[in-house]
Amino acid sequence: MDKKKTYSELMKAGAMSRKTATEMTLNEIYVDMVLNELSLLNQKRKLKEELDRALDQRDENKFMTLSHQLKNLTEEYGI
Repeated sequence: MDKKKTYSELMKAGAMSRKTATEMTLNEIYVDMVLNELSLLNQKRKLKEELDRALDQRDENKFMTLSHQLKNLTEEYGI
């Protein structure tokens, strides 16, 4: 005998699948946020390393350029 789902069972199944889709979307948003944060922190770290090298080499132009980049990154993203 075929077991057919009742209307209420179908509605419950639909609600569960919508909840799962919402949870998946939130998880994707969180993953995206974490990846963006890691990328920005990596950019900041690299800029600081390049700034240190510019100071060691006494390259004022490069230092000023990198300083502006770091300042803009900090102002734009607050990191």
